[in-house]
Amino acid sequence: MAGARFGLIGPATAALGRLVGRYSRAVIKPDRADIILEAKLPSGPTLWICWHEANFIALALHAVVTGRQGMAFVPPGLNGVGMRGWLEELGITPVPLAADARRGLGLRQMEAALGDGKDVLIAVDGPNGPRHKVSPGAMWLARSSGAEIKPFGASASPAFRLPRWDRLIVPLPGARVCVVIGEALASNRKDLAAEIPATLDRLMRRARLTTHQGIE
Repeated sequence: MAGARFGLIGPATAALGRLVGRYSRAVIKPDRADIILEAKLPSGPTLWICWHEANFIALALHAVVTGRQGMAFVPPGLNGVGMRGWLEELGITPVPLAADARRGLGLRQMEAALGDGKDVLIAVDGPNGPRHKVSPGAMWLARSSGAEIKPFGASASPAFRLPRWDRLIVPLPGARVCVVIGEALASNRKDLAAEIPATLDRLMRRARLTTHQGIE
């Protein structure tokens, strides 16, 4: 059982994660989602990147937008137990982010997923921030994969933000949701480290304008 090594709190955390997944499917409706494409959707497995605050919307809409299976990393500990339940509820394959991921494990897992036709979804400032700062691990994966990198931003209205480091956007029932998908970023660009945050910030602003959210 997921989270069994944490005693009673483990299964409870996994169940909470599944409830989060069910809530996201209930409030994020395809017929109330605006999908803005600044370039055509990729035809093959893709590395999708966003800020952590857009995770709730991105995970719920990935399969709707792409029609493909996805994979996402989950952190160690109880946070990972809850995230696993959330992802599994949405049909996304959870992969534990092990301590030695930068030494090759994460790359091998990602390559296997891409080879199986799955997309990989990464919140580049996760799993613990700082907010809007691309983590070294995410940058390493982006440069090493060789896959097409697709950035996106998301917003919703009405919505609230969780009072934590990422200020996660959580749509409320009846919300209008917007996802803006940008042009692909080349993994071999020398300025990739600067281009990723600038691009994600711009896509988030466009999504907020579309939903009239106006939150920073």
